[in-house]
Amino acid sequence: MLFYKEFGDSKNPTILLLPGAGMAQTFYCQYAYADRFHLVEVHLLGTGEEAGKLWNLRENIDGVLEIMDKIGKEKVSIAGFSMGAQLAVALLCEAEERIDRAIIISAWLLKDPKKTKWLCRLEKLFYYVENSPWALKKVTADMHMDPQTAADYIRQSKQNRKDNYEAYSYDGVDIEKYPQFAEVSVPMLALVGEKESRDVMIASTLKLGEMNPNCKAEVWKGHAHDIPYKNPKEFNQVFLEFFGKEK
Repeated sequence: MLFYKEFGDSKNPTILLLPGAGMAQTFYCQYAYADRFHLVEVHLLGTGEEAGKLWNLRENIDGVLEIMDKIGKEKVSIAGFSMGAQLAVALLCEAEERIDRAIIISAWLLKDPKKTKWLCRLEKLFYYVENSPWALKKVTADMHMDPQTAADYIRQSKQNRKDNYEAYSYDGVDIEKYPQFAEVSVPMLALVGEKESRDVMIASTLKLGEMNPNCKAEVWKGHAHDIPYKNPKEFNQVFLEFFGKEK
């Protein structure tokens, strides 16, 4: 089973937090809402306490379903960012009956072979920069992490694997292989930053809205690949309103 952390009372509505690659604490700025939700932070393969392991889409899907079983809730909500957002789309297609609503943030879902190859090379080039001590400390400072969370993030990041960047690129979710997304009936919100790649990231998000009228797609001004944690006031309001609606 994947490692996971729980915040808040399990009697409250459960939200699975599916983080971006390499940062289990993606939704740190939403931890404060553990007073009204049961937040379950899932450490996906290649991330957090699972950082030393190789990303595998199938194993992550099965791992999240196992966590759902253990929690014992009839239905849960999902918030997914980046790799976690791709995983959220797969879960909605495979286990819609177990999900009551979902926020999908910055999901790369259009996998043109040439663009995928180019992005994979680009991500590998940034590996040493993203995992350098100064970059990690800057993230903790920018997100105002408490000392323990910051220490955990830095410790976990030391286990990040360069070969996972290839796994993220080629073993992710290609929306063309998930036509059943068009039939998902739960409320969904797909978000992307205006500064993200227009023909890859923004196009992926808009595609979700085009495929399914139950998925509202929005391009947020002033954001790049950072919606949950950069100036999070706007996202926090949406988070509360979307997940706080009566189920």
